Amino acid sequence: MKKFERYICIFSVVAGFVAAYVIGYKIGNKEESKVIIHEELMSDMPYNRENIMDDSTKDVAKIENVVKEDAKLIVEVCKQEDKENITTSKLNVPVEMIGLTREGIVEYLSNNKEYFQEKGEEIDSLLLVSFSEDKIVIRKNVHEAEMIIYTNEDSQRYNYYIAFDMDKVMVYKKDKTTVFIETGITFDMLDRETRESIEKGVWIENISVLYRYLESITS
Repeated sequence: MKKFERYICIFSVVAGFVAAYVIGYKIGNKEESKVIIHEELMSDMPYNRENIMDDSTKDVAKIENVVKEDAKLIVEVCKQEDKENITTSKLNVPVEMIGLTREGIVEYLSNNKEYFQEKGEEIDSLLLVSFSEDKIVIRKNVHEAEMIIYTNEDSQRYNYYIAFDMDKVMVYKKDKTTVFIETGITFDMLDRETRESIEKGVWIENISVLYRYLESITS
């Protein structure tokens, strides 16, 4: 009888282990299934910053607008002598502006004033009024340029040098070697005073004054 009771005790212990194992296995499979289902659902969800678990990946770089190739450039001109009348013109953007951001445009304007300078004017300032990928509006504040010609003694103030080369009027950069403009003006087209002036060499301060000077000696 005691032997039979011993078998019953052993059987009960083994049955308990088996039952615990089965219950644990089922619970484990259930949790694993939940994880798999969750991962499958997450993989099907559209991209959302909130779905990213790692905080270090949440800072997505902001995409800035850049100038398109077919963008238009509106130039507003305000003259110091007549501030009430502002004229506007529509241009194609320079190739150098294409692909630039707002900050790039501001930098370009500060470094390329001569591109926007017209004959007979001096630019006081260039301002970016509005910016989009399709249209840029800038304000150009100008005043009428003075036609100042410097002598050789004042040559440190010049940017261009005018002289004859084989009876043709040539415009050089300040190094007096690099040709800036090869004009079609010849010695015979000029009056005596202008000839004598150019024979000595004429220094010009800026490009606006240069164009005014060339126009004046041929009119």
